[in-house]
This record gives sequence, structure tokens and C-alpha cells, in this order.
Amino acid sequence: MKNSWFLFLCLLLSASSMAQVKIMGTQAVVATDRDGRGMISNYKEVQGTPFVSDDWQEGTIIFSNGLKEKSSQLNFDLYSNKPLFREGNQLYNFQEPVKEISYQGLWNGQPKQLIFRNEYPAIGNLSRSFYYRVEADGARFHLLQFVEKVVNQEMVSIGTYEKKFVQQDDWYLYDVAAGKLIKLPRSKKDLAQAVSGLSPALGEYIKSKNPNPKDAESMAAMVKTLNQ
Repeated sequence: MKNSWFLFLCLLLSASSMAQVKIMGTQAVVATDRDGRGMISNYKEVQGTPFVSDDWQEGTIIFSNGLKEKSSQLNFDLYSNKPLFREGNQLYNFQEPVKEISYQGLWNGQPKQLIFRNEYPAIGNLSRSFYYRVEADGARFHLLQFVEKVVNQEMVSIGTYEKKFVQQDDWYLYDVAAGKLIKLPRSKKDLAQAVSGLSPALGEYIKSKNPNPKDAESMAAMVKTLNQ
């Protein structure tokens, strides 16, 4: 009986500690490269925004240790590839490792549930710490978009230059069972070769449906079907 009460007390304290997790952060450098080094002294020097949008939204944070928390001021920095939160006029990086943030925001001018997640297998120059935007996921496959904003400098007149944020992206497919992440090619003819060695069901779908890897809706429909 005493052991039962002790176990109940431990569970109660554990649940209480989870409910009382506080969002802690360190003040964000105005802008950094992917190694955390400051690069732009002032965002005002660059046209546009490094973030997904100028709006900060309420959403959910999932930390790498599995704990969840809510925040009323979430956004994602596509320049430094980091989730951020805001308190007043101050921007903060998360103190604890974050696996995922999700919030309702604007994507390409349209309302969308935005999910940014990391801890996928390393590929190319992208380590497990890099975040992808999750377009579609499920038990078998995830369709991911690696999105970044880079600073482009153009000469607008002799001796006068303008800097602006330019967005670029690549698409990836994650096979859950195989634990493999592949970069999707730009052309249909290369798609079958790119996914060779993954799920046979994936190969059959590509052979029969001939989806377009440059069309996000086409690829999301493929992932949805294969996850059923």
C-alpha cells in the first residue's frame, strides 16, 4: 500500500512539473549564420524580413526531451534556421533544445498550419539540428521543405547597392521505416532513381502515378496516399 502511494505521489509530481514548464530563453542576436556567428548588424540594412512573416502567433513548442509548452509569440527565423519567441519587443532563442514548433500562420500569403521540425537524419551539409517545414507527415512518410532566406546584394546605381532577403528551398522525403532522408530531384525522370532502395510501395506509386516532384500538392497527395 505504501509503495502504491509513493508511486502515485511520484506521478503527481511529474505531471505537476510538466504542467509548470516555463519557456526560458536567451536574447537573440539580431542575425547569425548557421554556426551562431553574428553577420548582419541591423536587419534594417536589409529589405524584407528574415522571419516566416512579420506576424508572431500563438502555438506549441515540443522540446527534445518530449515536454510541451504553449507560447503566444512564436515565429521562425529562416535566415538563421531557428525557432524564436518574443516577449514585448525582445526576441529570444530557446534555452532548451527544441524539436518542433507549430502555429497557425501565413505561408505564401495563405493561412496554414506551420510546423518546423528537426532531428531528421543528416544529409549533405544539413545536420540533425537543421529544421524543415513539414508539409505532410504520417506513420510511413514525411514530406519536408528546407526553406532558407539568404541576403542578396544588387547594384541599383553606380556605387549604390541594395540588400534584400531572398527565399529559396529544396524538398525532401523521409522514409520512417528505413530511417532515410532523401533530397527530391527537380525532374520526374530522376524521381524513381532518387527513391530506389526505399519502400516498394513508394516505387510502385511513382511508377503508376508519375507525380511531379516540383509540385508540392502532387507530392503531398503521394505522401497522404502512402500513409493510409
